[in-house]
Amino acid sequence: MSTQRQLGWYMVGIGSWYGGAGAQATLYPWLVAVPLAADASRMGVAQMVSMLPSLLLMLIGGAFADRHDGRKVLVALHALAAGPPLLLALAIANGHLSYGAILAYAAAMGSLSAFAIPARDSLLSRVAGSDLQRTVTIAILVQNVAQVVGVAVGGTAAALGAPKVLLFQALATLAGAAACWRLLPAPRIVSAASRGQVAEIAAGLRELVSVQRLFTVTLLSLSIGLLFLGPFLVAIPLMIRDLYQGSAPEIAGSNAAMMVGMLAGASGMLARGGVVHAGRALLLSLAVGAVMLLGVALGPPLLVVYALVFLFGVGGGVAMPSARTLVQQAAPESHRARVLSVYSLGFMGAAPIGAGVTGLVAESLGTPASLAIPAAVMLGVIVATLFASDAWLWRIRSLDGS
Repeated sequence: MSTQRQLGWYMVGIGSWYGGAGAQATLYPWLVAVPLAADASRMGVAQMVSMLPSLLLMLIGGAFADRHDGRKVLVALHALAAGPPLLLALAIANGHLSYGAILAYAAAMGSLSAFAIPARDSLLSRVAGSDLQRTVTIAILVQNVAQVVGVAVGGTAAALGAPKVLLFQALATLAGAAACWRLLPAPRIVSAASRGQVAEIAAGLRELVSVQRLFTVTLLSLSIGLLFLGPFLVAIPLMIRDLYQGSAPEIAGSNAAMMVGMLAGASGMLARGGVVHAGRALLLSLAVGAVMLLGVALGPPLLVVYALVFLFGVGGGVAMPSARTLVQQAAPESHRARVLSVYSLGFMGAAPIGAGVTGLVAESLGTPASLAIPAAVMLGVIVATLFASDAWLWRIRSLDGS
């Protein structure tokens, strides 16, 4: 099968997963904030639970992906991912909506994601062909287009009912299972005589710490999860509910603005053929994101909030392909899934902590402060990175030949 066809099925798999995830990203906080009328601390706990499995399982998922055929792993995970939304849809349809049921659904989806993300990332270099950065950027574009579609579907929850949105999520993930089945087998990289999962995880961690570029990008990834993703997922829905008296459509609007912004940022990178100086692109895009969150914390009109969130997303659309390409190039093939799982862990695993802390800060200091404080800290992280590393000089080898 041709490389282009393999790449096409790979992108369909990404789109199906993140289409369902986009629906969940709107539906989940809406169920907690509106039908259950949860306070700020319960919203923080809810978002923490949705992301906590990444913190606990991502490293295991990376080692698992290196030991097994990535194609089979993705097919199984896509099929399993249809279960939680279908079960929650049945519970809601039968009048059993509860905080516990929603948390169980989120924890199950988070656990499956912790295994799916490193398996999918490790396959990317196998289907990418010669231009890795272009493939990474296209993957992020597909991911964000699918998420925008999912967010739009999630925004209909108040009008059409949550069970229909959950059915969409289940069908999307099943479609992804069919797409992943069309991929060629991806034999394991770790030999059958390997030293066991704990030793493999430790080897991946040693590899990451020993390579300065991998270590620095992972620390920046951790900062994104802690200071951007967690606060965004908790504080924005609370602000929309409390300051703007919004509901599911308005929450969907903020999510869509962010994802369309990411789409615009990644599209711009693709149109110009990528970036050579990926390090400075990463740092500058993070600075843009921090400034935009500071603007949202000022409580401007809702349309201005959407514009600021859009620009926040543009920064993410540049930061994500820059960081992923740097990690993909620096990680050795024998440790790739494990190294990528640590990178993803920094992003996803720190987010539950950020979500929980954001809820507590919003409860004690107010929602605007829960956005302003992490944004200011991120600016400090960027300055520290400039002084402590050569990140400003990092380049992409495929573009400059070095």
